[in-house]
Amino acid sequence: MPIRARTRSALGLAVTISLLSAVLAPASATAATGVPRVIAGVHADLVSVGFADGAPTLGSTAAVDGELAKALDPASTVFNVENAARMTIGRGSDLLFLGDLGNTFWIAPQSTPDGALLWPGINTENIAPGAVDDDSVDITLAAVDGPGFLSVYQTNALGTHTRLLDSRDGSGYDTWRMTSGQHQHANWAFSAAGDYTLTFTATVTVQGTPRTVAQDYSMFVGNMLPAAPTTISAPAPSATTITAGEDLTLTATVTPTDAPGTVSFSTGTSYIADASNIDGTATITTSTLPLGRQTISARFTPDSEDDFAESVSAPTIVTVTSPRAEGSFGIAPLAASYIDGTIVTMIATGEAPASDENYQWVTRLAGTGDTWQSIFDDLTYRAETGPAFTREITTDYNGYEFALQIQKSHLILAQSAPVALLVTGESTGSGLEVRIEGVKPVFDYAEYAELHVAGVDLPARAHYEWFLFYPRSNNPYLPTDLGDPEHSEEKTFYVPNNSVLPIGVRIIGHDGTVLGTSPRYTLVSEDAPTTQLEGIKSFYHPGESIALTATVTPADTTSAQYRWSIYSATGERTVIDGATGSTVSIPASLQLNKATISVVLVEPTRGEETYAYAGEEIIVLDPEAADRVYFNPLARHYHSGDAIKLHLVSSSASPTDTYRWYLQRSDQSAPVLIPDAVGADHQLTAEVALASAKVTAELVDKDGTLLAAAEPAHIAVDDHGNPPARHLTVTADAATYPVGATAVLTAIATPASILDRYEWWVQRTADELPVLIAVTRNGTLSIPIDASLDGAALSARLTKETGQTYIQSEDIKLVVTASAAIPAAPDAMQPPPIADPATATADNNSSPVLAATGYQVDALVAAASLLLSLGVLGRHSARRRRPE
Repeated sequence: MPIRARTRSALGLAVTISLLSAVLAPASATAATGVPRVIAGVHADLVSVGFADGAPTLGSTAAVDGELAKALDPASTVFNVENAARMTIGRGSDLLFLGDLGNTFWIAPQSTPDGALLWPGINTENIAPGAVDDDSVDITLAAVDGPGFLSVYQTNALGTHTRLLDSRDGSGYDTWRMTSGQHQHANWAFSAAGDYTLTFTATVTVQGTPRTVAQDYSMFVGNMLPAAPTTISAPAPSATTITAGEDLTLTATVTPTDAPGTVSFSTGTSYIADASNIDGTATITTSTLPLGRQTISARFTPDSEDDFAESVSAPTIVTVTSPRAEGSFGIAPLAASYIDGTIVTMIATGEAPASDENYQWVTRLAGTGDTWQSIFDDLTYRAETGPAFTREITTDYNGYEFALQIQKSHLILAQSAPVALLVTGESTGSGLEVRIEGVKPVFDYAEYAELHVAGVDLPARAHYEWFLFYPRSNNPYLPTDLGDPEHSEEKTFYVPNNSVLPIGVRIIGHDGTVLGTSPRYTLVSEDAPTTQLEGIKSFYHPGESIALTATVTPADTTSAQYRWSIYSATGERTVIDGATGSTVSIPASLQLNKATISVVLVEPTRGEETYAYAGEEIIVLDPEAADRVYFNPLARHYHSGDAIKLHLVSSSASPTDTYRWYLQRSDQSAPVLIPDAVGADHQLTAEVALASAKVTAELVDKDGTLLAAAEPAHIAVDDHGNPPARHLTVTADAATYPVGATAVLTAIATPASILDRYEWWVQRTADELPVLIAVTRNGTLSIPIDASLDGAALSARLTKETGQTYIQSEDIKLVVTASAAIPAAPDAMQPPPIADPATATADNNSSPVLAATGYQVDALVAAASLLLSLGVLGRHSARRRRPE
């Protein structure tokens, strides 16, 4: 029975160097350098069984060097199962004998019609019929040393799988019996990427005597090289100055030219368009660039990030001008200030729009640089597009500015200079004097405001109309009865909390004319008490009692009344009859599954429900259904810094069962396994990056078999439009650097973020704009120092996977001094130290800055030669083997 060995960590770096050198070296150089030859993308009989001198032999063959089956020495060959062979087990898959839903495998296929992948087989063609007893050969997978397991299986024309070999303990698939003269192919499925050594034995019986031979085979699963660096040029524009609406062609060149992927063109604030990289060129044409100085860059995103790295271009500046002369139109002059309640009409002046153009009135908070927002008519929900628009101006308009645009098919052709309004004075009303009495500065919680109208006598055939006031609306007065009969002179108005809109009253004549408007009044109450439900259980069985207690803080022992309700999963509400105290008990039923039981504090005098509310979702498990897994309900939304406490519920999980947790943020294309999360509870810290994320989980037994999967839990993070409450700080390991030194820079997000993609930007003194130089995953950058970096500004950006900037650091200045002294050559008898692979960081080595220097490859080849000379690349002596 094969035994799965642990990953070889001690020689990981040495093997990687040797494999890297093998890929870089030409095939003919293998023998001369001693570097193993890499076989990929071709047909190969990885295990080739022969027979000589009365005993079996083991070797390999491959379709290389113009031969269909060239003999290869397994001791100097590495077979590479390419990263393109990677696949994930999805729902409905018939490969669950390999692993669970969501597990990833690299499968060298049983057939490869296009010849794009390694096509490994096993042959016994070199054993002549009759040479061994029964013409049978037993191929045994004796040991696997690597980061995962290997499973070999065949698939017939009907899609049925036959398992042949499997390195997992207790699998029972140790030996594949073949006959002499055969050539067989199968699917070779590896559960993890990395370096493997497979030990095969071939056993035959000759005249009743078993004869066995063993052989080690080296395989590397996944990419043997780091993703190749790419570069992309600054977009070349067909013109550097265009008129709004005019076509502009942008072209960017990608190196290497054959790197498959997509180039996205964008301004500093918005996406423009995508184009595929075709022979190193990506071109778009657009006529939608907005007015002004546009900074345009291009981002290359490879089809496979395992093969090529993404890159971002330097920016290109294109200025978009208006087809209209400056000052040719605008807004008629406004008064220096207005009294609250004044009716103001803004009027367009100057050159009118053409027949296929239109006006658009826009507004924004002054001095913020926010995007201009269209102004809409609240009654028709249509944008204000005429040559004038009218509003009743109140103090709510202070701090806002307005502008007039001329648009054509939503493209802004021109925009007027902005104007701002200054509104003075308090709200005093207009027309006939009318006011409201009974308003307090602050009302008690759940108090009713006893209001009444005062002022002039009500004219004949006129009536009162109470309203709620909506600021900055074109129709700000919304008639409302405020809980009493309409047109009443007296109002008893419940004051729920301090978010109520201003209220007022108007006198309406018999013909509908507004004769008088009162000042606006804002009613404010004390904060609402908080309500909590106690006694909730993770789940219930049908017939079990759901007993809950409501706790109100601060407590109200004199007049508190409660109203208990059940909201179904579809939102229908049913009030629980007779439940008016602080406790409730109802029997659980399957109809209550995923319903919400709620309680609300009721004002005792009029029976109005207050804002002291609490609710909990109920989970009722069906005893007849298969085991299911649920998330306890999450909050409606979280704010940054809140603890997102996730809890899983299962009706029949055993003590040996565990969970697998997956998180998929909005910027990720697929769920990602959360490491070390195996229990029923997991906690995240809310931040803007988690908005719209979803969490899924699976229940698995001790053997890793999937038992049940939970429906996704969706995370809502709402900071109400505020930017991420985080800071990014960059520090350097020295104050100054000599030319030739290496600077190590560290970016730290405070508080820590769940994101881990850092872009590093440098703006040299001769550059107009910063340039992206590296993308790292650990917040650390190593950059070789040259004279051009003296005085350069370096910054980091923590970004989403889409490249969208999340937070950005302040610049730090690099100070470069004269070159450092060249160190003396080491003693020829003392080889230079070899980096500890346990502490080596591949992440920084993938930096485009380093790759661009060209010295990495030479260093790796030199290191590989050194390791070979020291004998370090020998076989792993501690590899676990199948017991004899």
